[in-house]
Amino acid sequence: MVRTVLSMAVAAALSLAVSEVQADDVTVTPPSGGGFVVVKPGTTAAALHVDADGNVVLPLLPSMASPQDSPLCFGSADGVLGSCDSSVLIGATGPTGPAGAAGPIGPAGPAGAIGETGATGAAGATGPTGSTGATGPTGAAGDAGATGATGPAGATGAAGATGATGIMGATGPAGPAGPIGATGPAGDASTVPGPIGATGATGATGATGPTGPVGATGVAGPVGNTGPTGATGATGAGMGLNAVTFVSRFTNTGTTGPFYQSPVSTSGLLAGQTALDPNHPNFAVVPAACTLKALNVGVNNYFAPGVNTITLTVYKNFTPTAMSCSITFGNSSNSSGGSCSSDPADTVTVVAGDTLSLQYKETSLAPYEMVTTSLVCQ
Repeated sequence: MVRTVLSMAVAAALSLAVSEVQADDVTVTPPSGGGFVVVKPGTTAAALHVDADGNVVLPLLPSMASPQDSPLCFGSADGVLGSCDSSVLIGATGPTGPAGAAGPIGPAGPAGAIGETGATGAAGATGPTGSTGATGPTGAAGDAGATGATGPAGATGAAGATGATGIMGATGPAGPAGPIGATGPAGDASTVPGPIGATGATGATGATGPTGPVGATGVAGPVGNTGPTGATGATGAGMGLNAVTFVSRFTNTGTTGPFYQSPVSTSGLLAGQTALDPNHPNFAVVPAACTLKALNVGVNNYFAPGVNTITLTVYKNFTPTAMSCSITFGNSSNSSGGSCSSDPADTVTVVAGDTLSLQYKETSLAPYEMVTTSLVCQ
């Protein structure tokens, strides 16, 4: 693609086609099997060669020493020569360059939500009481300090001014009546009878006389028949010295379970509480011998309403018992719920040191529930 040689070849070809008139194209028809050659002036070297197959060759092009700055292209439809369109000069994609330097670290993302509170770990054993240290010796009494000298008496202050006269007090109550004066001397006897005085008031009733003596006791009557025995009263609900009630409160996990929960837990069910054995702290220890009398359960659908059935079963020493109860509840609004109690016949006897757990199962993942349980042992 050297412009000088191509220009020379094209000029030579055109020079052969020019006629005196220059009105028509000049057509060169080589003999059959032959070609058309344009020779460089003064040499026998072919500058342009069109062979019998129609191939156009520029033999001197590789030997030209002066490179040019533009490529030469031809039209694929008509063979017209001309400058190249920029879209055909794009070469193959080069290799990927080296990775650029790492950009600056972006700002820290917002803090994640606080995870649910983990289950309370089991209380460690109480360490042994240390021995009482020896009593230290009593220190010696310090010497009494010397009595300080009495300070001089202060000067007598000046007499205060006389206060203003107070207001006159209220008049006091009237004094008692004076004694009756002595009877005056009798007057002369009157011959006119005086008026009859008014009848005096009736005197007060005299005191009641003393009660007379009690009469003799009469003969005792015959003993009546014994009445029927009354019905036995209901057993009181009070708790004895060895009674205990285990109370728990938790929310469901959103998966059907089963899960295992301590009967005194107040945290939500955890997704990992699917195993029940001594290696998982999801149980409580019985403090004194008693009999489990009832499992009482209450539930409230406080968010995302939906129909659900939950079942709780009491486990003793990691083994299920007959004590359980189920609740089916739910509607199209929140605040639905219900309660249940175990069968009174399904009691369980436990002794101090036994373990107790609750198994929790549900049939729906939709509703959010708050569950409260009480396990009564008497």
